[in-house]
Amino acid sequence: MLLSLLKVDEERRLVYARAATSEPDRSGEMLDYATAKPAFEEWSRGIEEASGGLSKGNLRVQHDPKSVAGKIVDMSFDDANEAVDVVCKVVSDEAWKMCLEGCFTGLSIGGGYARKWKDESTGLTKYTPRLTEISLVDNPCIPGARIIRLEKADGAVADLLLKGRARSFDEILPLPAFRSFEEVLKAAPRPRTFEDVLRKGGTAICAARPLH
Repeated sequence: MLLSLLKVDEERRLVYARAATSEPDRSGEMLDYATAKPAFEEWSRGIEEASGGLSKGNLRVQHDPKSVAGKIVDMSFDDANEAVDVVCKVVSDEAWKMCLEGCFTGLSIGGGYARKWKDESTGLTKYTPRLTEISLVDNPCIPGARIIRLEKADGAVADLLLKGRARSFDEILPLPAFRSFEEVLKAAPRPRTFEDVLRKGGTAICAARPLH
């Protein structure tokens, strides 16, 4: 992990997380661990060679190629549970702040499909990934790809393993189901007129409830 190169007063900024696991994701697809493992190894080996051994994988924010979060400093394979675990070094100040605030809840692998097929035994679509990066994300597609632990310079450790599946936005903030557009208009707050704004010295806001 090259910890000997870190200054004593420098935060380690390590994130221990599960990058991928062979369980159904929200899109009805499932990672094929047997073929994904060598894909992870090949990708990590390429980054390690390109960085002169300083990184075992590139780490981004929300799959944005312009937003580098840091790097992968360790990677291990849990064959018994068919999962890939990583240790991330978060270099970006903004990304680390968002980790501490709980804005990121897990990891997501970015790239594409090296292979994709229908698994007759489960009815799911299985795939072999073609990796280009791993990202810190606010809502990972694979339920098990969650941040497990944050570690800071003073040795303090925060366990952040989230139980159960990730909830959707509709579950977090449920809204009533409307049968017609007229019902939506009736339920929405009345838009303020320009005269209202002048009288109250406020800002005009037009709010409406989202359609389902």
